[in-house]
Amino acid sequence: MSVQDADDYFPEEQDRSYWQSFKTQIGVGTPVNLRRRSVSERQSLLGPGRTQSYTEVPAQTTQAVTTSASVPPPTLASSPPPPTPVSTTPLAPAPAAQRSLVDLLIVLFILLLSESARGIVLPTLVLYVGSVGGDATWLGWTVGAFSTGRFVSTIGLGYISTQSAYKRVLAVSVLICVIGNALYATSYAGGIIMLLISRFLIGFGAGTLSVIRAYVVQVTSSAERTAYMAVVGAVQFLGFAIMPGAGSLLTWIPYFEVFGLHMNPFTTPGWTLAIPHHITLLPLLANVKDPVGLPPPSAPPVPVYGQTDPIPSQGA
Repeated sequence: MSVQDADDYFPEEQDRSYWQSFKTQIGVGTPVNLRRRSVSERQSLLGPGRTQSYTEVPAQTTQAVTTSASVPPPTLASSPPPPTPVSTTPLAPAPAAQRSLVDLLIVLFILLLSESARGIVLPTLVLYVGSVGGDATWLGWTVGAFSTGRFVSTIGLGYISTQSAYKRVLAVSVLICVIGNALYATSYAGGIIMLLISRFLIGFGAGTLSVIRAYVVQVTSSAERTAYMAVVGAVQFLGFAIMPGAGSLLTWIPYFEVFGLHMNPFTTPGWTLAIPHHITLLPLLANVKDPVGLPPPSAPPVPVYGQTDPIPSQGA
């Protein structure tokens, strides 16, 4: 506040005289901010025995007067834009790859034949091993050969199916099953070693469960996938349950020959599987299509940005 402003605080003549003497002490024209001094400080400046005869100015008015000319008014920083909401609506299932019901039936029939390879030989395998010169030890090796071959192929074929076409992997597996079952049906001429090798090849070719499951995942949408996987499990256990009984029916077949090949209860299980495998190979190569245009089954869904969900009402 300037000296001229301070003169207005002393309207009485006596007070003004003291104020004039005070100005002489500090120098006329020196800015004095008396409004920021306390009452006791102002009383000491006026002198002993003097009382204040001026009106106190509100602090808000003084602060506005002293700061309005020197300090610019603050400006509000612009608030950042609100974040773009992310839609929580479930994504629509990806469209299923090009497929037909015939393709799925062919693939499921291959699975049924693969799962039948264990049970169909159970009623006659013990006698077959004995007829080619084997004993209980060789019987154990023959049974274990099938499981060993299937263990190796389940891992190997499952990995190969991720790098190659499903149809190609299934075709190779079916062809191996044809060769293995043909060797099984003719092991009477090659002995126990040939029988052992045939069971290993059959087990190796029958390890298509992981490949078929991956194929079904690829050609079905998420909405229908559970139902189709249940069908795959049903076909698998159907082969476990039905084929041992079917193998017992083959024991009624009499001995005869076809083009020099022996047909009897020991060899007919091999031909029973070799012929359907060979027939299935043709429609597999001609009709079944590999899934195209779909992301890998393990790929996470991509969120959709910029879409807002409708705000539910209070009563919802």
